[in-house]
Amino acid sequence: EDDIRLGETTDLQIRNTHQVLDTARFYKLYAELHSITDQILSKADLEHKLDFSWKLTIIKDDSIVNAFCTPGGYIYIYTGLLRFIESKPELASILGHEMAHADKRHGTRQLTKQLGIQLILQLLSGDSDPGLLAEITGSLLSLRYSRAYEREADAASVNYLCAMGYPANAGELFFKHILKTDRQQSLQLLSTHPDPEERIKNINQLASQKSCSLNFKNTPQYNTYLKSLLP
Repeated sequence: EDDIRLGETTDLQIRNTHQVLDTARFYKLYAELHSITDQILSKADLEHKLDFSWKLTIIKDDSIVNAFCTPGGYIYIYTGLLRFIESKPELASILGHEMAHADKRHGTRQLTKQLGIQLILQLLSGDSDPGLLAEITGSLLSLRYSRAYEREADAASVNYLCAMGYPANAGELFFKHILKTDRQQSLQLLSTHPDPEERIKNINQLASQKSCSLNFKNTPQYNTYLKSLLP
């Protein structure tokens, strides 16, 4: 319940401080992303699939190649990442990874370690100074998870992809894609999702252990399609 309330509160702050794409105007783009998140929720095993909102929001910022999911299942993805993606399985691996962070309550646990439970409870009770909401929202926007949390979210994403019939190693190839580029924007994703080399190795090992598809190909036409839906 606290996760849900924290997600609701910070969602209002994010919408007030960031340029968000309108769902009605960009309904085709939202429908494309929902086709992935809905499939994850219907086919994969998430503990809180019926508890959390799983609300998806696109933030207009082409300079940031990143996505994140706050407590309560509020999913955010930057237009910079959508311009970078080359295939639907890659995108599914990212969304699955971020949804796993929320489902396993990593954000709440990491924030508690970082800020202390009292500050979070003050925010939820409404008995806090105006700057506290901005501080907690800022922490969520740049949250750096522990290696253990990243491994757990990667493992969950591999399982999600397998259940969806997607190549289970799509996450591995996405990080290879990131490491090959010299675009400055990609550093934002690597700053909040550390140890890409180790994660590539782990994802590949996990995917190889699964009796599911590993037949992954980049499809540049998907990148063209996503860009056609963007502002």
